[in-house]
Amino acid sequence: MRLSNLSAKGWIITIIAALIFGILSLLFNFIAGLLYEITNFPLPELYTDEEPILWMTLVTLSLNIFGEELWWRSYILPRQEVAFGRFI
Repeated sequence: MRLSNLSAKGWIITIIAALIFGILSLLFNFIAGLLYEITNFPLPELYTDEEPILWMTLVTLSLNIFGEELWWRSYILPRQEVAFGRFI
């Protein structure tokens, strides 16, 4: 796989971007909750048998993010570059 080490500047950009997207997602969830309350639309269930399923969501998102990146970078991208050339 052609994964390279991040420079210090790359790490800073990555951390800032993760914080910005995290804050924006929390803001989006808050606004969506307010809209659900205003429109009396029922919220999806976050609990089953009184146990939160947040851990299931986090595991699913983590597997999706890492799986997609590894699949793309290690399998699909190199084959596309062989077929179509490298444009970078």
